[in-house]
Amino acid sequence: MLRCAIYARFSTDRQSASSAEDQERVCRARAEAEGWQVAGVYADIAISGATRRRPQMTRLLADVGEGRFDIVLAEAIDRVARNQADIATIYQRLQFHDVRFVTLSEGEVNELHIGLKGTMAALHLKDHADKVMRGKIGTLQRGKIPGGHKYGYDVVRRIGSNGQLERGLRTINEPQAAVVRRIFRDYLAGQSAYRIARALNEEGVSSFTGAPWRGATINGTASRGDGILRCAMYVGIFVHGRRKHRRDPETGRAVVSTTPQSARIAGEMPDLAIIDRDTWDRVQRQLDERATIPLRQRIRPRRLLSGLVRCGVCGGNFGVRTHRLIGCRNNADGGMCANSQTIRERELNERVLEGLKSELLSAEALSLMVREYHRGREQGVRAAADRRATIERRVATIDRAIERLVAAIAGGLADVPEIVKALRDHREERVDLQAELAEIAATPVIVLHPQIVEAYRARIEALVAGALPAGDALDAESYEIRSLIRSVTVTPVSKGVNEIVVDSSLDSVVRLATNQPRKTEGVTPGLVRLAQVQH
Repeated sequence: MLRCAIYARFSTDRQSASSAEDQERVCRARAEAEGWQVAGVYADIAISGATRRRPQMTRLLADVGEGRFDIVLAEAIDRVARNQADIATIYQRLQFHDVRFVTLSEGEVNELHIGLKGTMAALHLKDHADKVMRGKIGTLQRGKIPGGHKYGYDVVRRIGSNGQLERGLRTINEPQAAVVRRIFRDYLAGQSAYRIARALNEEGVSSFTGAPWRGATINGTASRGDGILRCAMYVGIFVHGRRKHRRDPETGRAVVSTTPQSARIAGEMPDLAIIDRDTWDRVQRQLDERATIPLRQRIRPRRLLSGLVRCGVCGGNFGVRTHRLIGCRNNADGGMCANSQTIRERELNERVLEGLKSELLSAEALSLMVREYHRGREQGVRAAADRRATIERRVATIDRAIERLVAAIAGGLADVPEIVKALRDHREERVDLQAELAEIAATPVIVLHPQIVEAYRARIEALVAGALPAGDALDAESYEIRSLIRSVTVTPVSKGVNEIVVDSSLDSVVRLATNQPRKTEGVTPGLVRLAQVQH
């Protein structure tokens, strides 16, 4: 009597576990009808046929090698595997050990079945993936979220007018949204992601998963657009397709890769915005700027000029000698530098701030600020004009399409649902575009405010005045000032007298006055040579 092994599999939790039992039952009936002895049953429960990591299939192939049965019986080829290469490999293993492969759907399987059915199974996998993607894109276009939960939002479960559960609905979770706003606010105030995470953990603020907050949870990664600070959902934009899931053909394991920006799809959801656009843009600029800073320079400074002061004799760093005096580290560390003079830290800070204020309020700085302000205004006007032209061209195209559809309906095609739907969609799009045109027309032209120079002066005065914190921790003004300084060089002139030179750049004026993160063309670093300081 021929010995038979039965293999059964069902793939997802949407199928009942009885599916495997049903497969076993019909296979047993076939074996009994053929007079075969069932020598073993192998069933993989809730495992996809596209993966090789199936414990029972692995055990079956091992038993094939030991000659425990003569026939492998399954309900259909796609129960054994859906991947074409996997089907061929399994079939070759069975053939090598002279084991027949029989299914209820195809009968005894041969090379023709393997090629044809394997191809069909592979096409089924691709078609299924395409349908899932189309469904998600359609959900996004209807203003709903195709999947995933994010901190700051609750899933809304509601029965629609058709009696079915509406999916993809979200609402803002206000307590969590307050935490999100706090994280953005603290980051703009100069706190690092790790410091924010530590504060949240100390206060017992719960994260999305209940696990402790981590710096990486807040920072995220730029390429993936994840993390609290990089999640576009908080500004009302849901981005779909940031990651792609594929299976390694060698191991069968799922591999997650980051998709390029061009392959992602974004949907506007302004009702779900937690952060205003200006705050979002400022945080993104700060993240981008910080990413260009060498890692060793990202250590949070304890003092206003920590790590920025250099010795004019040896080029080494200055460090604290006593509670109030700082001096060359190389001199203090084994006398490697002859500069033994010190300077009061408070006095150095005040002299540097005075020099910076003079530079930022110089005629050259004010001229640059005004020029960049005008340049930004001109760019905004050009962008609005380009957008208007694009919309007008699209409206003209829609009008022509509507005329053709109306003519088709008048010709007797009013009962064709596709034509009626296309007409309705075109009319809705035209209304949206006309509304956007109206917004562009209503937007006032930005002109140079007559008090902009005075406002800039007041801002610089306040920035410098607030850059000497009363406590130990640096505030936002201190970090802003540090970003304007490349280095401060202290050179001894005579006993008790030092010359202080601040290396900065007028490009900082553009960022301060116009919130521009880029470098300005034609701007070179400036040296502020302060008066000699005597102690």
